[in-house]
Amino acid sequence: MFERFADKLLVNQQIDPEDRELYIYGLREGLFIVLNILITLIIGLLMGMIWQSIVFMTVYSPLRMYAGGVHAKTHIRCFFYSILLTVITLLTIKFVPDNTIIILTSALISGVIIFFLSPVEDKNKPLDRLERANYKKRSRIILGIIMIIMGLLVALSINTIALCISVSLAALSIMLVLGVLKNGVAKRQ
Repeated sequence: MFERFADKLLVNQQIDPEDRELYIYGLREGLFIVLNILITLIIGLLMGMIWQSIVFMTVYSPLRMYAGGVHAKTHIRCFFYSILLTVITLLTIKFVPDNTIIILTSALISGVIIFFLSPVEDKNKPLDRLERANYKKRSRIILGIIMIIMGLLVALSINTIALCISVSLAALSIMLVLGVLKNGVAKRQ
């Protein structure tokens, strides 16, 4: 489907022939992003947790983009792992009490893990030295903004949203640790 669309763009002279593969890749990745957003919203709707799923995506996605973490070998696995991660995250938000101590402790531990481990690259997406420095800086800036927002929410006793943020950070920190472990196993083989 993506190849046919790129071929139509070529025939209509809307793209250069050397850019064909780039367009196919971009279209495929764009579709997976849209599907992940829709599935997350559908899961949130089915679980009666639509706003929580939006908070999860808002916190998790930009950080994941720069912090990295474990990656699946195929898009299909990634898709199913994303569904599983969303369900587990929303269930955690649903059943963990929105206690200030739990929220702050979880956020602090997760924040430290994210701060020191990111970016965790994947063998399919290696980073050069400059990219590593850039991703580290961006992930730390995003993390700082999220932590400030969460702190303000806790100060204003809006713990329901603060809990969503804290659990989202915990999910990302687990993905980073799994990525480090996967990279360590891959290096030994």
